[in-house]
Amino acid sequence: MVAHFEQLEKHLLDEILVFANLIQIPAVILTGGVAWLVCRPILRWVRVWVERVPEHHHLDWVVSHRSWVTDRLVPLITPIAWVVGLWISVAVAERAGWPHAVTQTAVNLLLAWLVIRLAAALVPYAALARLIAVLAWLVAALNIVHLLGPTLDLLDSVAVVVLCQEGARAPCCTRDEGGPFGAVL
Repeated sequence: MVAHFEQLEKHLLDEILVFANLIQIPAVILTGGVAWLVCRPILRWVRVWVERVPEHHHLDWVVSHRSWVTDRLVPLITPIAWVVGLWISVAVAERAGWPHAVTQTAVNLLLAWLVIRLAAALVPYAALARLIAVLAWLVAALNIVHLLGPTLDLLDSVAVVVLCQEGARAPCCTRDEGGPFGAVL
């Protein structure tokens, strides 16, 4: 038992709690703070705009769902801006050759959370929303541990082929062929 704790301590000190990783944490927090500051006036403006959309406007769905839009969708503007800021941070770090594993992990987790929030807001069936949540966390976890690509390759190797009209064959879940699941993943 003590050997396991020593091994865990060695892994933490040698792989995780290193300067290259620790320096990224303030960058992730700072990006979130900037997103929050930038989005505060935008959130107010969008809420006012949603309330002012006139009846019989070409955005009738906004008129008929005002409270839902302001309660469920508008609060997602700040996390979306945070993801965009983190994506830019990752792109700059990659281009400069800087470490970016922690920032990439934050992007994956934040994107999974956004997908789950959108699914909870848009999907009317709780079981389907839960399935989407599990799949989003699964994709994020596989991506974090760098197993998403190999998993997709495995799924591609056992792809299901369905018969379409006129006997044509089409893969229904390969990412290379543009099947419905491939487009999502």
